[in-house]
Amino acid sequence: MSAGVQTAAQAVLIVSAGLFALAGLHKLSMLRVGSTAAASLLRRTGIRARYPRPTVAAAAGLEFGVVAALFGVPQVGLASVTVMMVVYALLLRRMPAESPCACFGGFLASTNQIAIVRNVILAGSATGAAIVALGTDLRDGLLSQRVAGASFVGVAILFGLLHVLKSIYETRDSSLRGVS
Repeated sequence: MSAGVQTAAQAVLIVSAGLFALAGLHKLSMLRVGSTAAASLLRRTGIRARYPRPTVAAAAGLEFGVVAALFGVPQVGLASVTVMMVVYALLLRRMPAESPCACFGGFLASTNQIAIVRNVILAGSATGAAIVALGTDLRDGLLSQRVAGASFVGVAILFGLLHVLKSIYETRDSSLRGVS
């Protein structure tokens, strides 16, 4: 296994852990202030709409469980990231494309359309990293400068890509409405 491939997989692990921790903290904040019914994914019918507090609490628990798994058993954690990103993307597909996604609160605010792209990118990255994790222990050297740098670059690329997509969608939407 090349050092570059292992570093990239470790960066995916760290970025995923950060995003899942942020999402879990946002859900705990929603529980604390009592705003769970306003969550965009809960405005649907069914069990999520009928029981918003337990649903948000369960989602937060799952997200923190993924963070623990990422550092405890990276293969399981990365596979969990893949599954949860796909599930969240499928749930977001049921929502209006232009409605706001508040998966991370005000941080990383985007539309559902862009959030789906983000989730698919993260699912693909986590799948690749999980495959790498089968052949190596990603916990070795996890806190090295090389991994920290790769994580920073990965976050910058993800943010840049999402902002480009947002600009493209906004430009396309305004041209369809005749707004210049």
